Parts: sequence; structure tokens; C-alpha cells
Amino acid sequence: PKEAKFIFYPSQFWPHKNHRLIIDALADLKNSHGLEIYGIFCGSDCGNLQPILTYAQKSGVENLIRHVGFAPDEHMPGYYKEAVALVMPSYFGPTNMPPVEAFTFGTPVVVADLPGFRDQVGDAALLVNPHDPQALSQIIVKLSKDSELCENLILKGKERLLLFSDE
Repeated sequence: PKEAKFIFYPSQFWPHKNHRLIIDALADLKNSHGLEIYGIFCGSDCGNLQPILTYAQKSGVENLIRHVGFAPDEHMPGYYKEAVALVMPSYFGPTNMPPVEAFTFGTPVVVADLPGFRDQVGDAALLVNPHDPQALSQIIVKLSKDSELCENLILKGKERLLLFSDE
């Protein structure tokens, strides 16, 4: 729905990308907090899309998941700008483009609390245990309600961008 809040995860569908954590967190938000926040996934199916959609159905949140396929470049700014946050719980990195893109578009960032990710995002993102859906749901609640926290993360993200070059 047009006015619905959502989190955004641009990622290919491989098991190590950890889409299940997001589904579990959305289920926790729905069941424990009475919140319906959508998960927008974009990216190509690398063999794990159907298992993820089936898992969302079994978790009771299939209506909150939107897979938009491989999104064209011109659509990406809109997804970032309208999202509550980029949520990237991937197990692999450490250097990934979505956090940098989110910093560029003024989107709060949540990444897996893994050593390489910490090095990339510094204090410009919130870190989440990639095995703890309740921790992720608590972060999403904070971000959806605390505009000061969001603004602080956005400012830190803009500052963090200064450390990167086009090269």
C-alpha cells in the first residue's frame, strides 16, 4: 500500500544473504508488536527465491513481502528514499554497495554485526546479530518511531561517504 512503511533489501537470492532473518523479524513485529511493516526485496533469483517465499508463507507474513525482481537503476533511489531503512543481514561482505547507496540517498542503515561490516559503516549504521530476529524487530520499531535517531544515522552516513572515492 502507498502509505505503508517498509524496509528495503536489494540482494540476490542466495542463502547466505539471510533473507530469513528479515522474515522472522517481520513476523515478530506483526505478532508481538501489532505492526505491519513490509519487506521489499529486489534482486535476481539464484535458487533461493521460492524457499524464501515459502518460508514467508509458513511464517504468516507472505502478505508483507514484496519481491520486485531485478530493479532497474532508475527505480533504486525511490526504494531507498521511501524505506524506513536498508536492512542488510548478509553473512558475507565485508564491502557491499547497498550501505553506500543508502548513505547517498539518506536512508538509515542496518547491517549484520560482523567485523568487516563494522569497518565499512563505522558508527553510521545500526548493527544487528544476524541470528536474532527479535533484535532486528526492536531496531525496526525504533527506526519507524524515532525520527531523531534516523536523522542522526543519515547525517553520519553522509559523513561516512566522504571516506569513499569513486575509484
